[in-house]
Amino acid sequence: MTLPRMVTSAVRAYGLSMLARWLLFAVLCGVSSITTGWPAGAQSPVKASTPPVGFDTEPPPADEPNDFDSTCMDEYGRRLCDPRVWRAIVGSLGLKPAEDGLGKDAAELRIFMVDGYSHDLPAMVFSDLRGREPRLDIYTLGWARPSGEPSFTVELGERDAFQAVRLARAATRSPISAAEVDSTPPADADEVSSLVICLHPWTTVIEVIEKTGVTRRIRNGCHTDDLFRLAASFGDRALAYLPECQILEAGRYRGAHGVIDSCATLSGDIATAAQLRMKIDTHDVRSWAGAADPDLPAILADDLKLRLEGRDLSGAEARAALSGFTGTQFTGPVRAASSRDVTLEGEIMRYDPPGADEPAALYAPVTQRWVRQGGDWRLAEMQVGAFAPGGTPNEDKLSAGDRR
Repeated sequence: MTLPRMVTSAVRAYGLSMLARWLLFAVLCGVSSITTGWPAGAQSPVKASTPPVGFDTEPPPADEPNDFDSTCMDEYGRRLCDPRVWRAIVGSLGLKPAEDGLGKDAAELRIFMVDGYSHDLPAMVFSDLRGREPRLDIYTLGWARPSGEPSFTVELGERDAFQAVRLARAATRSPISAAEVDSTPPADADEVSSLVICLHPWTTVIEVIEKTGVTRRIRNGCHTDDLFRLAASFGDRALAYLPECQILEAGRYRGAHGVIDSCATLSGDIATAAQLRMKIDTHDVRSWAGAADPDLPAILADDLKLRLEGRDLSGAEARAALSGFTGTQFTGPVRAASSRDVTLEGEIMRYDPPGADEPAALYAPVTQRWVRQGGDWRLAEMQVGAFAPGGTPNEDKLSAGDRR
């Protein structure tokens, strides 16, 4: 393994917590560049101009394993090439394993995306790409929609259907292992070797389901071939079909995939729900450490009501109780009953016992009701259920057996 690849693999495996050590190492070794493996805004062309007449169906060479790529981990170490781990991820998005679709006459393309912090983003399923009505179904984590139902369904334009076919063809022609396309030319004897550190890369899993089998390729933003860049470009392509989601600002959600993910939670008066969603996602109202601070009422209604595990609290008592919560994650529906009244669902976390060296993280379901007061949104009601260990699949998904 080349030194650049060793450093890149190590940083991907151990994450930002090791950054300081790597930067020191980089200074000693002469790092030429540090990059982030995030999707670029521009599309990267795949060098193929074959008309969309179907996917390649040639089986892989006999010496290639009919399995996932060994370069298969996302940023926090989930083994995407482990069938057990991958089946759980696919199921959490409301989809069945690709192998369940074998034998169908129509081919299907599926694009999965994981951000640089191992959060599963919307999955895109393309069908009937060779037919008259190519379709895109978008699946998000099953917090806001019944499992098995897409959050969005759109009819694809001809150009985007063609690009989907190009990606499918490129995937079936690409080597199984990303290592086969990530080659670093050897340095001359008197040339100083350079290191490239890739931080928090996004990862994609591309599946092409045909009658005869499944082609699966895993790539991330640090890889040098075009599969990742073309797969990532479908975030912007999909968002173009969803005008109701474009109210959310892409810059606040790290791009189109994040916008679509958050948009899937909105219902009722979409414009109002989106407005509050952006406030929640971009202001420091997820942490309640300073809830007893007199400055916090800027986001609290005058008559705040808190129901905590069966107890009804208000005023200073409610604010004191809020200060014991560590953070809030809004993963469920954001329902706007009117332009002045929005309800959010999610979960809240606290550590028990507080202040301990290794406290346990406890989670509880939470519902919040926000209203307009004085020209701004204020938290009027909050109901917190019983706390228990756990958390959402996307936040607490790593067990010791799934790490490297």
